Amino acid sequence: MRDKMAFGKIGKSDLREYATNFTAFLYNKKIQSLGDLNVLIKKGKRSFYLFDGDDGRHFIEMDKRPSEMNTKAVTASYVAPCGIPLEFKINEALKYSLIIAKSVDAIAGYDPFGKNIHDIYGNVPQSKRLDSVSMSDVFSELESLKKLSDS
Repeated sequence: MRDKMAFGKIGKSDLREYATNFTAFLYNKKIQSLGDLNVLIKKGKRSFYLFDGDDGRHFIEMDKRPSEMNTKAVTASYVAPCGIPLEFKINEALKYSLIIAKSVDAIAGYDPFGKNIHDIYGNVPQSKRLDSVSMSDVFSELESLKKLSDS
């Protein structure tokens, strides 16, 4: 299926596939908590290829990145030929997580980044804030993206 995934326009079916691959990666790496993510980042390996023989077109990148109010957020990004269609950030200091998805379609429960903000393909970055730093809440949201309907 990954060969049929978006190179430009990202639809809900593409997001379902990205969310499926993302959760499979997290389960495979036995990531159950923010601490597990921090351990993986501290080990120094921050890019993980998802598929053998894929020439690195689909991978997960993890890092601690600057966030608001001089804090840092653990960030995990799904990188694909279309850019970063799906990512989550966990800001422990400010006690929230943010799920970010790009799509040409509106995603229920997600807010667009701003008026008329989109990439060259028309994909709109959209986010959902969770008042939690729990990986189980992040997993729940990724699981809901796996169930997006096309309507």
